[in-house]
Amino acid sequence: MTNQAKILIAVILLIVAGGAGAYILMGGSPEEAPREDLLETPEREQIIPIDEPMEEPEEESASEEPQEEPVAEELQIIAVAYTNAGFSLSAVDGVAGQSVLFINQSSASLQVSSDPHPTHTDCPQYNANTIAPGTEIEIKLIEGACGIHNHLNPSHTTTLIAT
Repeated sequence: MTNQAKILIAVILLIVAGGAGAYILMGGSPEEAPREDLLETPEREQIIPIDEPMEEPEEESASEEPQEEPVAEELQIIAVAYTNAGFSLSAVDGVAGQSVLFINQSSASLQVSSDPHPTHTDCPQYNANTIAPGTEIEIKLIEGACGIHNHLNPSHTTTLIAT
């Protein structure tokens, strides 16, 4: 079985498990709801647009035909918290070129690396330097799916998926 087939199977299993987990969480009481404050940091409390919205076109005279300006799609940064329990998302879905911001909220260092451990050869462009607790690192998504783990704690995993 090829690595791509294994990754595809792993992604499908993660999506099914995530859906089942969400269903179970949604059926619980409000006290059992997932904490939304996990991704909050003093520096970043909301999703940050990468591109500024285009300015409104200036008014044109009545004799000229109005031309429609193309609307630039805003890509938002996807924030993924890393805590002592692992990554906050089991899979990250985005588009190629979109940024994923890994925020280290754990008490240990984080080294984002692609599978397989310890060679990290599946998606070497995702292999990053070690970051200390309380810091963050931004990675641009590339097209396809790739398993990711913390090289310093390989049981903590997530999958990056970009179309």
